[in-house]
Amino acid sequence: MSLTPPLTAAPARPSQVDRAVGYALLVLWLVWAWGEFQGAWANDLAALWFAGHFHASGQPELIYAAPPLFFGGTPPAWEGLHTALGLAPDQPAYPYIYPPLWAGLAAPLTRVLAPQAFFDLVLAVHLAMIAGSILLAERLARPAFLPFAGFIIWALLVLTQTAPGFALLSLNQPTITVTFFTLLAIWLIRRAPACAGAVLALAAAIKLTRSCSPRFSCRPAARAPSSRWC
Repeated sequence: MSLTPPLTAAPARPSQVDRAVGYALLVLWLVWAWGEFQGAWANDLAALWFAGHFHASGQPELIYAAPPLFFGGTPPAWEGLHTALGLAPDQPAYPYIYPPLWAGLAAPLTRVLAPQAFFDLVLAVHLAMIAGSILLAERLARPAFLPFAGFIIWALLVLTQTAPGFALLSLNQPTITVTFFTLLAIWLIRRAPACAGAVLALAAAIKLTRSCSPRFSCRPAARAPSSRWC
């Protein structure tokens, strides 16, 4: 007998009509979200594009540049490129706070995609991940009393009617990717534990940030204690 309790009780299997309605609502929401947020300037994601550009152009010393008080908008060292791209003052690029790895991975894309094209590409990926996250959450935590379509409606309302949900979409935040991988890791943990660990490690690697001193000079975050596979 297993001593490990199940993560959650399996939700009731939805009927074909319930499933069809839920999927239709999800598709309609995705179409709406693309029309609503495609072409929007993504302040958080701009940090990744700028960091990738400086990595690709051989200027790694500019990747972690920051404005006064750190969260004051576009770093002064980035203003030359910001102006050269023809960006408006209300299109800031927030400081880059993620590991150098992601700037390196974004670098090739910054050679072929302007910032807005990059944002739209990531938005398409993020919307697919949001849909996947909703479906994973349904499998993991839908209450027995709530039908499949009801859970989809609840999730979409949270995304569109709350401040965190709106910020997530309007800023095109990398947190969407982290959320998807975290839920995927939980879903995989009993099916493929090693894969679950790898996916969770990827989520953690994306979300790790650099810490700042009270004088706002950034330094690498302390290394986490080493872990072992279970």
